[in-house]
Amino acid sequence: MMRKTIVILIAVLFVLQPLPKNSSAQEGWYQKDVEIEIPPQSEISIDIKDGLPVVNGKNNKWAELRCPEWIREDLVLAFEKLSKTSTRLSPSTFVQAATLLPDKIEVLVISSSGRKPEVIRVGDFEKMPILPDSIDNGARLAIADVDGDGNSDLVVCPQNGGWYYFKGPSFSVPAQSEQADDREWLSPMTTPSAPDKVVFAKNTDTSKGMIYYDGTEIKKLDQTNFTTMLPNTFATLCSKGMIYVDQFGVIRLVESKNGTPSGYSSSTDTIMPSFDDEVRLAISGNLLIAGNNDGILLSMERNGTDFTFQKKELGTKLAFGRDLSPCLADMNGDGKLDLVWRDSTGVYVSDGPDFVKKTKLSVTSAGPIAVGDLNGDKKPDIVTTEKSSIKILTGPGFNPLGNQPNAECGEYVSPSIGDLDADGKADIVLGNEKGLICFLKGPDFKKTSLTDGIDVGDYSNPCIADVDQDGKVELAIANVDGRVIVYKYNAGELQEFRSWSFIPTPPFMTRSDYFTKYYRESSILPWDDDKPAVEAYKKLLQECPEKYLDEVAFSVANTNPEVLRLVTRMGQQSVFLRNAVSIYETDKKLGYVEIIEKGDWTTCAYQTSEGRIELSKYDYYWFVVHPRVYYEMPIAVNASWWEKGPDDYGITKEAWWQHQENIFEGNGVFWREGMATDTKSYGDSMINTASKGKTLEEAITNLHVLVNPGKKDSRNTFGYLTQDLYPWHIFRKRYGSCGEQSIVFCAIARTALIPCYVVADRGEDHQWNEVWLPQGWTHFEPSAGDTNFMDEPWGSSEGFDHKAKTTSTVMGWRGDDSYFDVTTTVHNQKDKKYTQKGSGYTDTAKVVFTVTDADNQPVEGAMIVARSGWQARNMISFWRYTNAEGKCTFDLGYEPYYIIDCVTKYGFTGLSRFVVNEGSSYNVKLSVPGRIGKQSQTPEVFSSKETSIKLEVLENSDELRPPNFISGGGYTPGSYTFEKYSYMGTFFSKVKVEATPIKVSANSKNYTMGNTVFLDPQKPLRLVNDSDKTWKKIKIRFTFSAKEFKLDIKTPKEGIKVNSGSPFKLEASIESTTPVVGFYWSWDSKNWNKLDKEGATIETGLGGAPSPGKKTINLKAVALFKDAIQEVTKTFEVELLPTNEFKNQPVFQDPPNQLEGSSWKLQSFRIPKGERYLMIKTDSQSPGLDLDVFLYLDKNGDGKPAEDEQIGVSNGPTCQERILINNPVEGPYILLCQGCTCPTENSTFDVKLSCVPIW
Repeated sequence: MMRKTIVILIAVLFVLQPLPKNSSAQEGWYQKDVEIEIPPQSEISIDIKDGLPVVNGKNNKWAELRCPEWIREDLVLAFEKLSKTSTRLSPSTFVQAATLLPDKIEVLVISSSGRKPEVIRVGDFEKMPILPDSIDNGARLAIADVDGDGNSDLVVCPQNGGWYYFKGPSFSVPAQSEQADDREWLSPMTTPSAPDKVVFAKNTDTSKGMIYYDGTEIKKLDQTNFTTMLPNTFATLCSKGMIYVDQFGVIRLVESKNGTPSGYSSSTDTIMPSFDDEVRLAISGNLLIAGNNDGILLSMERNGTDFTFQKKELGTKLAFGRDLSPCLADMNGDGKLDLVWRDSTGVYVSDGPDFVKKTKLSVTSAGPIAVGDLNGDKKPDIVTTEKSSIKILTGPGFNPLGNQPNAECGEYVSPSIGDLDADGKADIVLGNEKGLICFLKGPDFKKTSLTDGIDVGDYSNPCIADVDQDGKVELAIANVDGRVIVYKYNAGELQEFRSWSFIPTPPFMTRSDYFTKYYRESSILPWDDDKPAVEAYKKLLQECPEKYLDEVAFSVANTNPEVLRLVTRMGQQSVFLRNAVSIYETDKKLGYVEIIEKGDWTTCAYQTSEGRIELSKYDYYWFVVHPRVYYEMPIAVNASWWEKGPDDYGITKEAWWQHQENIFEGNGVFWREGMATDTKSYGDSMINTASKGKTLEEAITNLHVLVNPGKKDSRNTFGYLTQDLYPWHIFRKRYGSCGEQSIVFCAIARTALIPCYVVADRGEDHQWNEVWLPQGWTHFEPSAGDTNFMDEPWGSSEGFDHKAKTTSTVMGWRGDDSYFDVTTTVHNQKDKKYTQKGSGYTDTAKVVFTVTDADNQPVEGAMIVARSGWQARNMISFWRYTNAEGKCTFDLGYEPYYIIDCVTKYGFTGLSRFVVNEGSSYNVKLSVPGRIGKQSQTPEVFSSKETSIKLEVLENSDELRPPNFISGGGYTPGSYTFEKYSYMGTFFSKVKVEATPIKVSANSKNYTMGNTVFLDPQKPLRLVNDSDKTWKKIKIRFTFSAKEFKLDIKTPKEGIKVNSGSPFKLEASIESTTPVVGFYWSWDSKNWNKLDKEGATIETGLGGAPSPGKKTINLKAVALFKDAIQEVTKTFEVELLPTNEFKNQPVFQDPPNQLEGSSWKLQSFRIPKGERYLMIKTDSQSPGLDLDVFLYLDKNGDGKPAEDEQIGVSNGPTCQERILINNPVEGPYILLCQGCTCPTENSTFDVKLSCVPIW
């Protein structure tokens, strides 16, 4: 029945298409859209076959997965990741890599693991069952060609010492044996690059570090090249990198470069030192001096190799007063630097180079001074300061300048002199008590905007000097905390330069802590098969009712594979189906929402204040369907302990809220099911409360009034004593801060089929929700009272007058652990001018970061972390990753400052104090100290001559797959999920990055492909992804052109004669200028049956043998045309001859009740008068086929069989059935042949009657 239903659906689809327009004057063209994914360092080719594009190299491994096609790509990725896991083994596990001879297959040998030894093929990590069962499970094993015969042998080191080997390739014959005197357990070490070598190490060899064999000698890993501490153990090198087993029995991988284990770098390129407190700087050549408020003069000298400064005594014995402000200049013209300073006692000069004596100048200054040539006469001038003004004194007599600068530059100004803007004229730069910088451009020293936006913190003290010895001056600024930030002038603007330093802030207390959230230096290796998990989810999808398949498949496809694995290990994979069933059950109870089926996808339509509106496909599945609210596990949890109150336990409310209970044990409740019906927690169920609303808005309001913690006498309490994550747990406690309140309301809303997600202002420490309304995604504050909780984004962020607090960024959260930026997208009320854009939580600045290495090559996959300076907390606000061009873009709201951390495997960099103005744009270049080691080039643009095939790029997106920044932190020893289920965190996440151009390979060269190109139909199109970390996703539209559109069917000229029920070869052909995508036949032009375009065979017995006589057969051909399809129909005549023997009749799996559907029917026939008996026999050559046969006497002549009309039945367990009716009447009869058990898709059978029936 399923097969017939599908045919009918297809036929209906085609009937809806426009009729063909066969005109030679009309242009013929058609389109085909193709979606392509290219992994890193890969290429795919597209060929044109039969007029259609064919993608070569697509993964068809999981083609049998049952799901809608639009979900398949994500589902395949989930199953690929799910199929391999990193099973926890014994900590004594021993792993060695080798080359298996003679096949030259790279393998891993895993032994002494607490289970049977295994050989794993490197690459796809498939198991190779080549080891005999008799191998000692506790021994350490390796593979090497010990005897030099070209076959690998199996080396065995038992725990009691010594070693022996089994001769390959069968590993069944023991050979040479050696026994050590000390009986110490040996470790056979190998490497794929030396397949004929094995060396033996002892346990004591690892006492001082990790060791591995490189084919020449056993080496100790240089730990100084790594940021994370690796254990003292045995390791092995293979093409993937260096592999070892950690102290928890987890196999790990470290990248290698040129055969050497390659660690990450935690170094930075900071060029200036930091000081303990406020200083004023002077730099000349290699000499740096700094004076502090205590009158101490510090001196340093530049290191010639890395251009950083190191402490060096100046050699002077001079005493200095408080508030020391030193300068370096040639005051007497002798070519030697002199020391000029101001302190609390006056202004002095001491001749260099020994600085023995000091001379007090007849110059007074209330604050710091600066010395330099301001007027170009090559004589030093002095700038003195008062609290909020400066005075220029020209040398050599230091007389006041006639026209003194009068710019407003703040209080407690601190000056410096130099040609900052590289125009050949000296400028004055002033710092002030607010940490700002004022630029007075020479020669007239008028205030300009060059330094606007620089804010280094309180009390800025600038110094203009050539910091990096590139022949150009930079601006170095020290603040009250002694931090020094350098700015470099380039193309009319100043950008921070080599000044970043790490500021510890939980959870990142060291630079290397970042690598637990980034691409890991030592990553977990998923090497083991996880067939139970794969089979569990395949079964879930296979047995899922069609009604729920799209919801279940989407949720599985878009839940992290490691989360899926944990869920099935806990035996809770049914949650995905229960989640979907609950959605449909809820729909029946709510008047404001209706589930709408759209073929292979679904959505909801809502009754709103603005009428009936449908939700988008994307929003339905992510924010109504998905069973994960935040980053909790989508499981049922046991919160029954909180069914009783504090008084029942004799404890305080605080103790009751903070009580620790294992919510993963016992009878759990899944949040969507529990919240739908629970009345104990809030006095009414969520569904009943929501159902009282006639519109979506009213339903949201009703739920908020019931559960919000801000109203008087609320059952829900706002507080900061807990940090719970699971919605049902929070729901039962009825307690929590903004985090818990947003999680639980999101779950409540989705329970009532209200689209909702959690949003977080991480930088300023607040969390709330957004709900979907007719105007789009709308702010919702679950912690607010009964008013001002919805569509007032300022209530959760800056306040309507932007004076409540500052907002850096706001992110939304999806169930696949992905985040998305909603800073500028949330709805704003039209009559209230809150932001300039008219949407968002704050106005923003656009900041484009470009990250390069020391060779100015772009760094792909660099993680840029923006940390908010709100209340000087330095909390992480947002993070992004650079694309293959080293770029990423942020929208940042105003904060007093940002700290920008840039994390890469090549070192760290960033910005120490980055200030943005809303509405402005910034291009920031960051450089890390390491080197990638490859040169990137900008390819030429691919040019093509116009052909009949045009390609248009419809979508082009890039995706990285790093560990998740929140849930990918690795396993937590001692935690319940790690110890019982070996949950080790999520290994990867899908993160969109800015798209880079598509690349084409032609003539052994890569080119950049534009949005439109033409394709030679005789040559494959080769698309290349040469990036190291980026997956490229492309959607291309192929448009094929022809001179005209033509579609016709050529039918046989003469009629065809054939026995009724017999198949015949159709001598027909299709003429078409565009690809034919369907060929069908039908008796009645309603129910169409598919034909092959070549060698088409018509089964006249499909569904039963028709009555003899001349019949009309309808043919239909369907071809692509323009952006749709066109069809043409033709008829021809066939004469069906009477027969009593029907051969090779198609049969399918039928329903249990034959009256509800049988594959084959002989309808309303009679038999000749006077027949002694009517016999019906069946047989089949199809294996495993079980037929049942039923004969009916159609007493009322309605042509329909009925139970009381049955006169014969044969239902044995095989295909051989027999019915015998003695002294039969003439009829009319109806014969049904039912497929009881039909194992194969193309089963057929034969049926024979004792006489020729009469129709």
